[in-house]
Amino acid sequence: MLQTEMRVPISNYTLDPGHVLYLHHSDNPGCGLTNELLTGNNYAQWKRSCEVSLNAKNKMPFVNGDFEKPASNSPFFPLWERCNSMVISWLLHSVDKDIASSIIYTPTAAQIWKDLSQRFSFSQGTKIYHLQKEMSNLTQGNRSVSAYFTKCKQLWDEYIILVAPCSCDSTGSAMKLIERQQLMQCLMGLNDSYQVVRSNILMLNPLPSVSHASSMVLQEEQQREIRAFSVQHTELDSSSSAFLSLQKPPYTTSAKFPPQSFQPYPASTSQNPWFI
Repeated sequence: MLQTEMRVPISNYTLDPGHVLYLHHSDNPGCGLTNELLTGNNYAQWKRSCEVSLNAKNKMPFVNGDFEKPASNSPFFPLWERCNSMVISWLLHSVDKDIASSIIYTPTAAQIWKDLSQRFSFSQGTKIYHLQKEMSNLTQGNRSVSAYFTKCKQLWDEYIILVAPCSCDSTGSAMKLIERQQLMQCLMGLNDSYQVVRSNILMLNPLPSVSHASSMVLQEEQQREIRAFSVQHTELDSSSSAFLSLQKPPYTTSAKFPPQSFQPYPASTSQNPWFI
């Protein structure tokens, strides 16, 4: 009886949408998991983007090995093979052309995921070194406050993913230490013109988060822009008034008329028709 039930075909339409074998109608093999293709040097960012996409599609168990291949006589076997092929196609469209040619014959998505990890995760130490060096040399310079803090956050987020604190009781303390280091590094890179607001942030107890600190500095930047605009507007009004005063002719109460030559009547002569 059990063998008869196992042979009953299972369709994708009969599966619960939350099942790992369920494929949405928008899933197709021509899509990739991320816009940034894996080239080798960007493995950490690429892995994170793929994990987000696979979790959203509920297909992460196909690459981490949690959902192993079922027996060939299982009713789930055809659905597993279809989903496995779908994930393989997504991975092939998410890596560089040369890398894709080296994994195209790998039978399972889990094996591809493991192979890519073994090949490109060895350079994590070098990446961490370059990240720490870039973070220590990062300064605001000509960047706006928003652009500067965005760059800081990008570097630190990538660094946190690479160091990957353990999932133990001390993880919270480690993350707090990393966040404090991130705040100090961002404040040190600010221009000297923000020395006052930087001192105000350091005097707070407890210290704010990086997001809160960036909001405080951003408000200071906006206030400076408003003051600069007001000064510029006042100078423009003064210049316009001075220009108009130069163009207006002076006003006088006594009008001057040009001199006219007086022509007296001609003397009475015989040629004068008015002669009497």
